[in-house]
Amino acid sequence: MSRPPLIKECLANIECRSSTSSASHNIVVLEAVAAHVTSARKEKRTCTPLATERFIVDGRPREPPKADGLQNPPGV
Repeated sequence: MSRPPLIKECLANIECRSSTSSASHNIVVLEAVAAHVTSARKEKRTCTPLATERFIVDGRPREPPKADGLQNPPGV
């Protein structure tokens, strides 16, 4: 069995397989089968996008800069 490609710039990659799907609702349910962490990466913070130009960095909500729209925080 071949391994899926990993994105080396990512802090973590989650390997999934399709568990079930519903074409009528545009839903695909994935089952995580493995997690791969890049321990050599210097930046360890995670950034999660939310609705309407907001995002969370390590559990703290952040607003995007007003002038430039949505951007990553410094160092990400």
